[in-house]
Amino acid sequence: MERETKKVLIVGAGCFGLSTAFYLLHDGHDPVTPELASQGQKSRYQVTIIDSSDSVPAIDSASYDLNKIVRTSYSDKFYTALAKEAIGVWKAGNVCGSNTYHESGVLIVGLRDDGSSDQHGHYADEGLRNDIEAGARIRYLNNTPEVLSVLPEGVNGGAIFHSGKAFLNQDGGWASATRAMEAILQNVKDLGADVKVNAKFKDLSYREDGTLAGVVLEDGRALQADLVVLAMGAWTPLNVPCGVPDEVRSAFYKLLIATGQPVLTIKMPQELAKRYQDVPVTINWETGVCTFPPNEEGIFKFIHHSNGYTYESPLQTDESKTFVNSESRPSTHSSIMVSTPRTLRSHGVKGTQIPSDLLQYLHEQLKATYPELAKYPLDTTRLCWYMDTPDENFLIDCVPGFDGSLFIATGGSGHAFKVLH
Repeated sequence: MERETKKVLIVGAGCFGLSTAFYLLHDGHDPVTPELASQGQKSRYQVTIIDSSDSVPAIDSASYDLNKIVRTSYSDKFYTALAKEAIGVWKAGNVCGSNTYHESGVLIVGLRDDGSSDQHGHYADEGLRNDIEAGARIRYLNNTPEVLSVLPEGVNGGAIFHSGKAFLNQDGGWASATRAMEAILQNVKDLGADVKVNAKFKDLSYREDGTLAGVVLEDGRALQADLVVLAMGAWTPLNVPCGVPDEVRSAFYKLLIATGQPVLTIKMPQELAKRYQDVPVTINWETGVCTFPPNEEGIFKFIHHSNGYTYESPLQTDESKTFVNSESRPSTHSSIMVSTPRTLRSHGVKGTQIPSDLLQYLHEQLKATYPELAKYPLDTTRLCWYMDTPDENFLIDCVPGFDGSLFIATGGSGHAFKVLH
């Protein structure tokens, strides 16, 4: 018997959107095995993906990046297990392309002598414990010489390598983010997805009986669908559909906030890049600063992961927006405040700037990690915009009031990419 085909429209071609499409198009079959294309049965889903950008992956999406950390060190066992599963998929290369994952190891520093971190003691302790239970290859580093021993010959470690105990998780590293997104995009196209660019979501559309009919775009086009998935990343709160019940709309604004995390790069001379090519990813629990090995083009990236910055104003007003450090952001407002990503696409070159108070701090942190790199000028800066949730869990659910025809998939909170599979 021929199965009924359902039209699925996914709004957003980032991690959540492309991953959703990938699995729908496999329709319950295991997509990470070599036999993924030989199941003998077509998917019951006809998938269309729309994105407002003129190219996919969009240049201002969180996943359009040089690289991302792939690690299993989480205080929540669920995410440790999910990341471990994802690493197996990264290695197989069937979803996000071959040779996009690099197992450099992940060095965790900034621990006290008792093995915990000043600011994130519980997270560090539980993360290490979960790594061990999951069977990760952990190397304990109990003193400065042992910590320094993870660095290749000719690389001088700064103060963070002299600050106490650390551990190296050898089952982790980094992935080439943009290349991985291009690979999964090509996979969903090969599986039959229709990907439309320059297609900006405006609202949902409805049939005469009030049921969901699809979406309407800013240019007036109407796209029909049986199921709609909202996967708009950091732009989700700006695009809550009109027909969503008030209590659900309020939950969107309460649970989702776009935060900008600073990303900086320097361009290494060829000989220097060769010396640093085998350094591990470093994560400093105490400061939130992370560094990557240089890529094949000699680009060295370092980031600061924290509560981040918002760029906000009252919803649907023309009032000037301003950067706010979300650590000091008021918990309530007299009107609804919505943080809006400030990017190259929306603000031109100004959209690549990071708050000035961070520049000196991050320069000092780079010097504390690899002193000789601090003398090199910055090549690029930007804020990477996350869609954060209060508990950093993903928000994937059926939206109430739509009889199972509207779904949301967002809330990556800075760690969705590493489990992309």
